[in-house]
Amino acid sequence: MLESTAELELARQREKIADTEFRATAKLRETTRSVSQEELNRKELEAGLAAAEREQLGRREEIEALEVRLAEEALARRLIRAPGDGVVTFVHLAVGEVADARQPLVHVVDIARCTWVANIEAAVAARLRVGATARLRCDAPDGPVEVEGVVDYIAPLLDAGSGLQRVKVGFANPDARVTPGVTATLLPP
Repeated sequence: MLESTAELELARQREKIADTEFRATAKLRETTRSVSQEELNRKELEAGLAAAEREQLGRREEIEALEVRLAEEALARRLIRAPGDGVVTFVHLAVGEVADARQPLVHVVDIARCTWVANIEAAVAARLRVGATARLRCDAPDGPVEVEGVVDYIAPLLDAGSGLQRVKVGFANPDARVTPGVTATLLPP
């Protein structure tokens, strides 16, 4: 309805014609007196009504534009949008179920960026630095894949039970050569 301007265009044409007829009738009345005052008043009323109709249709177009914007905003509030790219791996709710605030709706994984997390011996962790480059050999269905990443995190404490230290290495996986969740080994520098 918003995109259809035919009715408004028709009202503009009617207004233009009614105004032209009124002016012509007024000029005729003024110069020749061949038109009655009643006829002149009728033409003036028709021109006024045509202008009012055009104004009313213009306002209706504005209201329709506002209604479209309101409908778009209402729809946008009902859409689920992820904060970034990724693949949906799990849907927590079925269609029609109500979600509570802060309840997860879907689980999304960005496989273009992976993080290797491991508990390693303290002597090996001591040779690593946050921000340094690290190489990993990842198991893949087609055979091992070597990737290079950056040490994102080294735990400041050792695990008291095992004597191991938690380390995280992030690496790019744009072509999805590495399937997230596979085992990997830290290679010596």
